[in-house]
Amino acid sequence: MKDNIRNTVALLQQRFRENGDFPMFSHTMQLISKQTSSGSDATITDLTNTILNDYALSNKILKLINSVFYSQFQLGEKISTISRAVFILGFEQIRNIALSMKLFDHLLNQKASPDVKDNILMSFMSGIIARNMAGKVDISDTEDVFICAMFYNLGKLLAVFYLPEEAKKIKYISMKKGINEEIVAQKILGISYTRLGISIAKGWQFPDRIVNSMIKLPTAKVETPDTVDMQFRVLTSFSNELSSMVNNMEGSPDRQREELNSLIQRFDNCFIIDEEELIELVNSSVREMDEYSNLYKIDLRHSTFVHKMSRVSKGEQIDDIAEAETVMPASGSDLDLLCNQGIDITAAQGISELDEKPENILTVGIQDVTNSLLGNYSINDILRMILEIMYRGLNSTRALICIRNTQAPVMEGRFGFGADIDFIIKIFRFKIENSRDIFNIALRKESEVYVKDVKLPHIKPHIPKWYLESIRAETLLILPLIVNNTPLGIIYADNYKAGCLNVEPQQLTLLKTLRNQAVMAVKQKML
Repeated sequence: MKDNIRNTVALLQQRFRENGDFPMFSHTMQLISKQTSSGSDATITDLTNTILNDYALSNKILKLINSVFYSQFQLGEKISTISRAVFILGFEQIRNIALSMKLFDHLLNQKASPDVKDNILMSFMSGIIARNMAGKVDISDTEDVFICAMFYNLGKLLAVFYLPEEAKKIKYISMKKGINEEIVAQKILGISYTRLGISIAKGWQFPDRIVNSMIKLPTAKVETPDTVDMQFRVLTSFSNELSSMVNNMEGSPDRQREELNSLIQRFDNCFIIDEEELIELVNSSVREMDEYSNLYKIDLRHSTFVHKMSRVSKGEQIDDIAEAETVMPASGSDLDLLCNQGIDITAAQGISELDEKPENILTVGIQDVTNSLLGNYSINDILRMILEIMYRGLNSTRALICIRNTQAPVMEGRFGFGADIDFIIKIFRFKIENSRDIFNIALRKESEVYVKDVKLPHIKPHIPKWYLESIRAETLLILPLIVNNTPLGIIYADNYKAGCLNVEPQQLTLLKTLRNQAVMAVKQKML
């Protein structure tokens, strides 16, 4: 038995490796989980840097937190930096957003079969349902319950994607013989879907609550939960069982009501919900799914599962799968489709593709910093925001801030973003003196220094030896922080390759504005 389990996990891991971008995906998942765990000493800067290293993930998180789902955090203003998002929403919320987006974006970006996509949508819908139900069992951590419900069927989801032939066989035998898929998976794979998911989740260092919520409840009537973890398991199971029930439904509205009421009765020791409330729950969750689809760029038109959820919410008859697929239009926008289904649309507000241009990132960032300067802020919060804006607005390999040592005339790396940043910060150190190196020239002249290529004959003599030997970036930008004629620090950005840190005149003006905001923040705190 143990050999069968090891063989299945090994086969799944082999498929992971065969999928080219999976190792990086897995590494990011593990790092985010580790940095946001309860015992972690990771800082806002650490978590921000992990997310910023994944450009697509960064942009999608910013779009989501500027959507209607997180309007209570926006205070009428866009959130333009990951560091500010982490500060406002907290580690756990950002973890949940990042993990869900990372997994589903990874799977949806592949050439997935309709079965894979429907399983993804079912998991996502289960998360929405659980979050909408959280108040019925006094769970305030709605985002936590969302992520737990969404990863409930992780084992099946990965099997359907990476072991499609085995998953098809399991599904066929389960439907033909009326046997639970968990039992069939145990026979075919040597491990149940649940145990497979738990094994992978532990390998990714997911929080215990997510892992524990994967454990299936007994099929008998569910007892009243007596712990918080049990409350999470109850909602996680209920939401996924509801999604699965709808996906497998066939027949008349009366038949549907019987099945839904059987689910209500099974959980009535845990919370009170009647048939009408359950239908409204399904309806509101379908509307919310549409809003998410705009952010995730998910095409819902050909999803049998979403079609069935929509028909259940309207009390219409669900026919067999073949007929359900023919009802879905082959063309037309998601908006037209969902309006025809009687679903209200609430357009998600977000950061458009135009906002991702360097000038727009810098401009929006300046406004974000301005708003922060008007509130209660710390110097590190402002400097972190400014640094991230520059890092994202330029084609940077790294961006960091050096601060003057209070005990000696030395500039030392304090924090930053980008490749190998922890190592770079430790060695980024230079003496403030009357020398001709580019760093002291910038401080002495109180002026920015932009070097396109450190190897040019007239430039190389001004590049310190420690920089050439350890940093090894061929193009760089230095912005000095001077307060009352005293050098307090520098903002630095670089790129490995010469000429790849493009700083146009308009961009330089915006960068200088950001630098001036940093100086202003320091001056205000000195008053």
